[in-house]
Amino acid sequence: MLGCVQARLGKWEDARSVMEDVIRRFPGRAEGYLNLGLFCLERGETSRAAALFDTASRLESKGSKLLYVVRSRKDCRGLQPPQPALAKTSGSSELYSQLAEQLYRGQQSSAALEVFLLALEANPRSERAYAGVGRICSEVDSVAEGRAFLEKGIELFPQSAALHFNIGLVFQALGQPAQAVQQFEKALELRGVQASPLDWIQLGTAQQASGNSADAERSFLKGLSLDPSMARGHFELGKLYLQQASYPAAEAALEKATQLDPRLLGAYYQYGLVCLRNAKPEKGKALLNAFHRKKELYAPAPAPERQTDP
Repeated sequence: MLGCVQARLGKWEDARSVMEDVIRRFPGRAEGYLNLGLFCLERGETSRAAALFDTASRLESKGSKLLYVVRSRKDCRGLQPPQPALAKTSGSSELYSQLAEQLYRGQQSSAALEVFLLALEANPRSERAYAGVGRICSEVDSVAEGRAFLEKGIELFPQSAALHFNIGLVFQALGQPAQAVQQFEKALELRGVQASPLDWIQLGTAQQASGNSADAERSFLKGLSLDPSMARGHFELGKLYLQQASYPAAEAALEKATQLDPRLLGAYYQYGLVCLRNAKPEKGKALLNAFHRKKELYAPAPAPERQTDP
């Protein structure tokens, strides 16, 4: 933990010394190599990072804590897909993609992006890496770069459900819901019985944006039939019912969303609007007040001022 803090304060050599000491003291624990690897990756030492990740892959990693947080890129500007025919291939790519997906699930998108890029450097035909880079770039408002990686991935892997799903997200970000519907439907077709609730919910949002409310409702209900505890599904269904002025149904769906996920701020806001329009002004005001309180509570803390080595 100390090394991670020192790195965020710009005390790079102190951080390196602490993390190097950790792997000397605990050579059999994967987390030390993983955290130092992320540090090296941020510092541009890709070969050292790759070697550390490879070492970690041979050790027991259950319960490993990835504490190191890579400083966020502002965007993906300048990133371009590799040229597969001109690059070397390494068997370590799947390891790097697996680590990147773990980081992404842990909401460390910046670190995940760098490790996905390392995976593409190791193997420029990595399906998982194209999907990961494309998604993360689109999430940091670098939609053109994200689209380029996803289109290259689909060129190489036309039967990849993940790539079709992620480029559907790109089309949504570009305000092209009809194209998004096509891509989400393709992803569902490819996944077959393995389709997830999220696949259906995301399709429903694109259908709703396309003006097809009936299909959107069916998709939301299908997703919720697979996972009734999915707060986002109830949230999207509630927004659809609000748009249709079906206030009792909207109220029920949005109430369920807030019960399942108290951090889903938009559900409180929409729930409040429904109550105001459904002749429940006091309840509506209370929910809107709750929305503003929670928004302030969950707002990210300001980043500490960075120091640099003299």
